[in-house]
Amino acid sequence: MHTGLFHKYLNLFRFIVPQFCEALTKEVSEIDGWLCNNQIPLMWLIFSQTEGVAVEVGCWKGRATFAFLANIPRDQYSLNCVDTFVGSEEHKESLEGGSTRGDFEETLRSRGLLDQVNIIQKESAVAAKDFEDDSIDLVFIDAAHDYENVKLDILSWLPKLKANGLMIGHDYPDPNDPNGGFKELASAVNENVRDSDCFHDFGHVWGLWGAKKTTK
Repeated sequence: MHTGLFHKYLNLFRFIVPQFCEALTKEVSEIDGWLCNNQIPLMWLIFSQTEGVAVEVGCWKGRATFAFLANIPRDQYSLNCVDTFVGSEEHKESLEGGSTRGDFEETLRSRGLLDQVNIIQKESAVAAKDFEDDSIDLVFIDAAHDYENVKLDILSWLPKLKANGLMIGHDYPDPNDPNGGFKELASAVNENVRDSDCFHDFGHVWGLWGAKKTTK
């Protein structure tokens, strides 16, 4: 674990009421998806400290989306949710040609949060073109996990981030685990974020990776 940008959030993490963490984790865990355990309250904390414009790339059925929005003032930031809702290659077979958009909308509608998101049903790189450069405060990436798509997501959204804006992603494998999954994802993140002059303060913790965009 190399905390990097997560360091200050981990320091704040210990001040969150344990009962709140437990209740939030329990409710989020009822939604189909992969954000789990300590990731849930940590990502909630990061979003609770965010103002302005946020983007979630890869939303599935709204598990992470709900975690980002729970108990946060409606006017604190705008959340743009980008997904084709037909799954990446790793999930298309299980969907059998279907779509997760209905499930995504129901997750938020049933919790009174649907009107707090802007749904953009497009490929990630296409959706990025809808945003002006230097306009986004935080982007969370959890879409396809193969090298080329992860690289494309990173490079597509990088120009859209403000200086010192946060880029955070999911499913970063433990570097000390030779059998850990998503090696292609790790390679794309390491080459295009960790080792890039375009970012600084890289860190990874609990399966999350993140960095800040370098000031021009």
